[in-house]
Amino acid sequence: MGDAPVLLLIAHRPAAAPAAGHAVPQLLATVEHTALTLRPLSDAGSETLLRDALGAETPSGFCAAASRAAGGNPLLLRELARAITARRLAPTADAVDALLEGGAAGVARTVRTRLAELNPAATALAEAAAIVGDGQPLRVAADVAGLRGEVARDAAAALRDVEVLAPGDTVAFTHPLVRAALRGDLRALVPGDAHARAAELLARAGAPDRAVAEALLGAPPAGDPARVATLRRAAAAALAAHAPGAARRWTRRALAEPPPEADRAAVLLELADAESSLDQTAAEAALDQALALLRDPVARATALGRAAAFRPSGEPDEAIALGLQRVRELGDASPPLRRRLLGVVGTAVAVRGPATGPAELVAALRDLGDADDPGARMLRCVAAYRDAWTNASATRVLASGERAFGGDWLTALDVEGGPFAIGFIALLAADAPGAARLAEEWVAHGRRRNHVAHIAGALMLRARVRLQAGALAAAVEDAEASLDAFEAYGVRGAAPAFAFAASTLAAARLELGDVEAAARALAHVDPADEAGTPGLIGMTPVRAAMRAASGEAAGALHDTLALGARFEALGGRCPALLPWRSQAALAAHGLGDDGARPRGLAEAEVAAARAWGTPRAIGRALTALGVVTPGAAGVATLREAVEVLDGAPAPLEHARAQLALGGALHDAGDAAGAREPLRRALEIADQCGAAPLAGQARTALVATGARPRRAALTGPGALTAAERRVAEAAASGASNREIAEELYLTPSTVRIHLSRSLRKLGVSSRSELADALRNGRAP
Repeated sequence: MGDAPVLLLIAHRPAAAPAAGHAVPQLLATVEHTALTLRPLSDAGSETLLRDALGAETPSGFCAAASRAAGGNPLLLRELARAITARRLAPTADAVDALLEGGAAGVARTVRTRLAELNPAATALAEAAAIVGDGQPLRVAADVAGLRGEVARDAAAALRDVEVLAPGDTVAFTHPLVRAALRGDLRALVPGDAHARAAELLARAGAPDRAVAEALLGAPPAGDPARVATLRRAAAAALAAHAPGAARRWTRRALAEPPPEADRAAVLLELADAESSLDQTAAEAALDQALALLRDPVARATALGRAAAFRPSGEPDEAIALGLQRVRELGDASPPLRRRLLGVVGTAVAVRGPATGPAELVAALRDLGDADDPGARMLRCVAAYRDAWTNASATRVLASGERAFGGDWLTALDVEGGPFAIGFIALLAADAPGAARLAEEWVAHGRRRNHVAHIAGALMLRARVRLQAGALAAAVEDAEASLDAFEAYGVRGAAPAFAFAASTLAAARLELGDVEAAARALAHVDPADEAGTPGLIGMTPVRAAMRAASGEAAGALHDTLALGARFEALGGRCPALLPWRSQAALAAHGLGDDGARPRGLAEAEVAAARAWGTPRAIGRALTALGVVTPGAAGVATLREAVEVLDGAPAPLEHARAQLALGGALHDAGDAAGAREPLRRALEIADQCGAAPLAGQARTALVATGARPRRAALTGPGALTAAERRVAEAAASGASNREIAEELYLTPSTVRIHLSRSLRKLGVSSRSELADALRNGRAP
């Protein structure tokens, strides 16, 4: 047995290595062995662990914050993941703050188990250190615990041995979660009012406001104005550093102190600032309380404008009434503030029906001049949506959008995001070339600021950008993340923004051929709850398309005509926002109506699309007209549609035009001529992953006598658009993290796409990608 291949593995905590008299060192001294010191997980390793636990699309921002909090410790990371799941928190960087505030149960158990082996002095010092916080003098923690001299030094040494504290003369917990676990389960072992005493000692020692504020969280209220001032300063600094969770904690504690009555309204407004990044309902409540106390007209107008800004999506009539009331009370006292208020009013009016509006709004839109403050940018967004709705022209919308979204537009976005959302929808209708870049900037800005509402809205709009670009899988990813973020923020159900995100998800799923998943996306919003123009142009037409995809052609036609009637009643004219006439024409034609009605509908949309002026709208309308027009005239119209859409940022519309042209040519007896447009339709649909469209093109090709390739399982043709983008970036030498940043994907998604690409291309390494992509085969 002496030479038996046996491996004995012994593990222990590094700071608690076995003493010399123990059995482990004696055993190790007699055998050949290797000591391995495990390093903390890297950020990438932490991200992999968290995504295994929480799902592949867990945001990178959360993973990075969790990795920092846990210091790469797998135990602590798993406890964070368990706590996120148990408390049903959205995985955001701010959720890590919440968990650090309350501690994670598993970590708390581990820490308590270690402390149970120590004497009460060590436990008291650990709890006092948790109150005092990292970076503060250890002597302050000892004073709070009532420990002196040798007793304090021994207690600190014991805490270092069990890896609660790190070496040094300042409080330094081995991981933030260890401190959080202690703070979440403090026992009354420290003498007297420990939190209040800690705050007093820290203030006397010149500690930062945040350390004093954190200690005050556990102190009983005392009505002390100095405490309130400290808490407010700490909260303001946290908000400036984009840590709204900490700002909310400290501002709530300032209100509980309570502040002097003269300061209460100001503190409530500061709480609304912190809550507005995290919880719409709580922010509205704080604003309502502040409004009951404010008397100054400008201050009331500012607060009421902010209160009204929360309401356009769900309560547009109330937003209009509140905003106009303050506009009229304010008069000419502050033109920039007046423009901001009217920007909120304009957003609410746009949700109700952009073609109308109160006189004050109409005058402000007409008299903007060269104003470039946030309110002016908000009003330009309102003007862009209004012009899109009434079909004024894409050129005019793009001009307004350039002024609204140019330069430092993100600063204006921070004032109020609603107007920029409707302005962005107008830019999408105008096929603005910079829309994708603006969406990326918006997403990145929201993540930098840990602003849940900005993140939700930005992902909603980026999903729509990707849907229009034919990047269907990426659109699904963004739309689902947007819905999750909206729900975390308290926006759901009837809110037009939520409905718009759900409609994008359903539309992308439908294009991918997953009717059941599309139906689940539609189920997010009850039809009886749909409200507002974003829902009208988003959710409602997708419901009609769903009926058509489910074989309910007559019902789809009925719904589309009713939708068009609602659109027109609200002054809607733009086929880029809602191409209801072409949809109705195709539905009627599919039901066997070869009369004048389908052609009349299609011709009216062609005229409106030409007035609007974008290739997407014109090509889509021409495709419908070509389908419902018999003979050579129909073929000529379809050829024009294909030409208009060739090179336009509208791949799915282009594929449909090619499919319709191929079908018309085949019906006219030109099978050979039909094959090229049908092949092109198949190629585009396959690249986008649009399975139903690809299936129609393949069937039509077979009918011409062609033998189209089967859906590629291997080679470059098998790659989805997203897989090709990742593979091409990897082939150029970019790392996974660089690809993720460039394409705004998560590193996990990059790994998945790259793995699939390598498998489909039949290669095993990144170095072989370039040849495989170029040659269409493995090298």
